[in-house]
Amino acid sequence: MSTQVGPVLPKLIGERVRRREDPRLIQGLATYVDDVKLPGMLYMALKRSDIAHGNIRSIDTSAAAAMEGVELVLTGAELAESLGPMPIGTPFPAPDHHSVATDRVRYVGEPVAVVVAEDRYLARDAADAIAVEYEELPAVVDPEAAMAAGTTLIHDDFERNVAVDGVYGGTGVNAETAEPEDDSAVDAAFAEADVVIRQRMLNQRLAPNAMEPRGVVAHYEPGRDYITVWSATQNPHILRTLVAGMLGMGEHQVRAIAPEVGGGFGCKINIYGEEYAAAALSKMTGAPVKWIEDRTEAFLATTHGRDLLGDIEIAAKSDGQILAIRANLLADIGAYQVLLTAIIPTLTGLMMNGVYKIGVVRHGLTEVYTNKTPTDAYRGAGRPEALYFLERIVDMLARELDMDPAELRRMNFMPAEEFPYPTVTGLVYDSGDYVATLDKALEVADWQGMLAQRDAARAEGRVVGVGMSFYVEVCGLGTLVHGSDRGLGALGGDHRAGRQDHRHHRVVAARPGQRDHVRADAGRPLRGPDRGHHDPARGHRRRKAGHWHLRQPLAGGRRGRPDAGRRQGQRQDEAVRGRVALRPGGFGRGPGIRRRTDPGQRAAGS
Repeated sequence: MSTQVGPVLPKLIGERVRRREDPRLIQGLATYVDDVKLPGMLYMALKRSDIAHGNIRSIDTSAAAAMEGVELVLTGAELAESLGPMPIGTPFPAPDHHSVATDRVRYVGEPVAVVVAEDRYLARDAADAIAVEYEELPAVVDPEAAMAAGTTLIHDDFERNVAVDGVYGGTGVNAETAEPEDDSAVDAAFAEADVVIRQRMLNQRLAPNAMEPRGVVAHYEPGRDYITVWSATQNPHILRTLVAGMLGMGEHQVRAIAPEVGGGFGCKINIYGEEYAAAALSKMTGAPVKWIEDRTEAFLATTHGRDLLGDIEIAAKSDGQILAIRANLLADIGAYQVLLTAIIPTLTGLMMNGVYKIGVVRHGLTEVYTNKTPTDAYRGAGRPEALYFLERIVDMLARELDMDPAELRRMNFMPAEEFPYPTVTGLVYDSGDYVATLDKALEVADWQGMLAQRDAARAEGRVVGVGMSFYVEVCGLGTLVHGSDRGLGALGGDHRAGRQDHRHHRVVAARPGQRDHVRADAGRPLRGPDRGHHDPARGHRRRKAGHWHLRQPLAGGRRGRPDAGRRQGQRQDEAVRGRVALRPGGFGRGPGIRRRTDPGQRAAGS
């Protein structure tokens, strides 16, 4: 097998790189969402639930509506007449989830009403004036207790509060059905082992805390039937697609702009209810609408990360050779599925090999609903969880065998001469030389010197430790053994269309691939993912000369065919409005973004 030699970008690795964005950032000249000010702007505020679980008995908005300067007050049920359930980007069954709760609240901080006013402080005061009466229900906050018989159901259609049940992978698992079919190899590896270590570990829930909280400005122009959305988002292209679908507009009628994001950590990849609500309210009022999250709201309403419980087992020989890993994972995903919620924990199982040549790996995953803030992507999105579980239990093995953790790792690394290396979890590692990396790290860190310092400190009665871990990342479409159509690529889908008639399915057509620009402009078409980007200036000149229709389809090869381009663009717009049902897909499973799924249906691919 061939081995890739040298870095991909030799001119950048280890070199000083001039950052083009620094001058405006360090001089305070950058533009954030809250810097966007438009004539006639209104401000949005949300009344949020102060209980974790309960039915909404009544909402009294009269005091808020009577305040001078308040333009509009809507309950969730009233907003739902114009704004449907939010779409998600995964193929798993999911309950309806509205931007503003309609009949029941399921976590502290879930919106129950929305206010639009002339001033942001007035909008907050009006939201505080809204009176809500609840029938409080028992809250479920422990994921294992959530699955127990008789526990209160958070969503009536999901028995035992199980969102995703039994996602398996690795040795002895059928790749098509995701069901374990042959346990013999796993059982044999553990039977052969001289030592077996078991450990329960919690990769704890956390709340992202960006320097700048989330924010959105939506400006609908009635005369043009066109909306511009500024958002502190890491995902402007999908934001445009989904806002268009939620408002019943074509993508050519929506422009999404991401100015300075102010930190994201992955939590701003999600498309939030506040963005949909602001867009809908701007369309209702005919005025720009701004919402800026405060820090308290950020802790309650911005998606959380991690919250994965792992029962991990490692089997090894007395000389340190690792024979097998077995991982049973339980993910607490919170009260709802948002854009990528359900797919994130599945990435943990894929990475259970880490950097080691382990011939037998079995992983299983269950995801459950609890009365907590929903989870989604955060800083590695499932992969750091796997490496935490794996590296910790490798250290436990080293202690059990009284081996240097560095030498234990060295003897179990994937050999450099065997790359590209296919793992039993279904990934292909393209290149690596972990022994050389370890040797360099030990040299730079003075590993033996650090151990001597540790021992001296312990002799003095101090608690001092020294540790190491290896991290490897999944990236690129060609990572999976099964091919790029099952890869971990962008939520873009492609231009292929099919028919789809499942009950409760509504699919939003996504544009193929993502651009490297922060603006998602429908007037800047691009080819398919395998064809590269068009030159925007060239495209502008062609459109200005009448050679390229504004709604030119995104797949390449349509030049000189404006009628075909127009028809394809119209079809795409109709798909976004829900008139044409495109083939369902979601993250890593082909084109499209699934809005909601019949809870009785099994997950795609199972």
